[in-house]
Amino acid sequence: METKTLDYQTHIKLWESSGVSKVAYCKEHSLTYSTFFYHLKRKKGTKAHKKFIEVKIKDKEQILKQDSVEVYLANGSRLVFAPGSSSRFVHEVIFGC
Repeated sequence: METKTLDYQTHIKLWESSGVSKVAYCKEHSLTYSTFFYHLKRKKGTKAHKKFIEVKIKDKEQILKQDSVEVYLANGSRLVFAPGSSSRFVHEVIFGC
């Protein structure tokens, strides 16, 4: 196995016993979150889910007043959408369809 992969396996074991979030662990150890997440999923032998989840909005009026809507993905990526973006547009951006 490659040395970097072994390093990430060690980091994953340390993170699992640390009790802190993945983001906090990565910041503390100067690791790239997306790479850490990749190795974590690889270790577990699972793929990230490619589906939408329902988001409940408590204050719709506040959302309408905002300049943009940000979506943070599990891999550490961030998508920023202008107000009024259609669900079809969002789907096309995420899935490229």
